[in-house]
Amino acid sequence: PFVFFNFQKTKFLQIATLTTRNVALLSMIILTIRFIGQGNGDSNVRWARPQGIATAFGNIVYAFMCHHSLPSIVAPMKNKQFANKSLLFTFLFVGMIYLIFPVTAIFAFADIENTKCASHSGPPCRLQRLFTQNFSSFDLRWMASFLSLFPVFTLSSNFPLISITLRLVIDCEVFQENSVVRW
Repeated sequence: PFVFFNFQKTKFLQIATLTTRNVALLSMIILTIRFIGQGNGDSNVRWARPQGIATAFGNIVYAFMCHHSLPSIVAPMKNKQFANKSLLFTFLFVGMIYLIFPVTAIFAFADIENTKCASHSGPPCRLQRLFTQNFSSFDLRWMASFLSLFPVFTLSSNFPLISITLRLVIDCEVFQENSVVRW
């Protein structure tokens, strides 16, 4: 049903998605720092592993792909005088989060012996490929469930937006000649 909407009608979906992402990200960082602050984790961590270059490259490409949204962010700004400063602050903040997130994760979970994450309260597990799984054994069950389901929330909220974009492009390219896409 969302396919037949336009982006203005998905405002609340986008706000809910943004809120969910930020709450999950900050929760994971805070819980990881709390875990390290309690004397857990390891400070003797290897900083570079050549076999991780492919994964790092994939993450870099994903981060770069976010730049395709810049024109749609800048265009609606009424006062573009502060656009450069606003974008600079945003990129510095995101860069800081991109550094804090993996560093705290590595220090907290890299050398834990427990390789399997429990779905109930218990000891933490070694750093998983899907980082939200590291919190599945967290003692606050509602937070553990929220973080475990976070990828589902994120992916399911993106499908309506992608489908609206696809519908508009198909409508413009196939059914209407010389038309402009109305986002």
